[in-house]
Amino acid sequence: MTLDLKIARRTLSNLATSTSPESSYRIEFLHVKSDMMFSIKKLSIPGNLPPGIYRAQVFEITEEGEKSISNFEFSIPLKDEPEIQTPIPITPPVEVQNPRDLNLGILLELRKQDQISHENERQIWETKLDALRAAYDAESRRREESHKSEIDRINRDWEYKLEMTRNNQILLEAERTKLTRAVESRIRGELKSSNPTDGFDLTEALKNPLVSSILGKMLGLEIPNIPGSGGGIDMGQIMQLASGFMNQTAPVSGTNSIKEILNRGK
Repeated sequence: MTLDLKIARRTLSNLATSTSPESSYRIEFLHVKSDMMFSIKKLSIPGNLPPGIYRAQVFEITEEGEKSISNFEFSIPLKDEPEIQTPIPITPPVEVQNPRDLNLGILLELRKQDQISHENERQIWETKLDALRAAYDAESRRREESHKSEIDRINRDWEYKLEMTRNNQILLEAERTKLTRAVESRIRGELKSSNPTDGFDLTEALKNPLVSSILGKMLGLEIPNIPGSGGGIDMGQIMQLASGFMNQTAPVSGTNSIKEILNRGK
């Protein structure tokens, strides 16, 4: 409810009589339309307030601090509207500042509050930015460590596979050497175990493709294929090859037999 100026002053007068005479007071006047604040330390309404609707808050000043004892809303009419003002004898004269100085003080106070608000907002945003920056740095470190771990894992896998390949190659080479030696040893054993009185059956030996291959490598010649059945063997061609080889090689013994030639590879 909005009171007129006369009733508002009467309300303040009643507050003055109902409280201790030694009490101190402070009144805040808020202009509703302009949102400007006026404050005085007297229990009265200044006569030079601009017209309009005000919200008044009355505080009693004690040793414990300020305590709100009343609040109300009142209106001050325009200058051309007649207003009968009744003097309040119990209210001491009010000393108010010049309205211009009062408005300047209000503006300075508003500016100070704006600065405080901006500073608080700036600190809030700085805190948010610091949190985002820390989160970004943590995520970057996590990704770098993850990529490094993945690269190390891939390198270890490839090193393991390469080592396995090398080991397999070594094993295969060892098996190949072992098999070659076993075949050569078996052939030499068969050649040694044959009866010298019976002579050496070159035709039967050359029927074995492995024997013919080894004999060709040892002699440095190309041994013709021996048919499995029928037709026999072209002994003339074999003797021609053996004769040519014996002519190229210095005699080691008196016979220069094929068996001695084979024994040279031992």
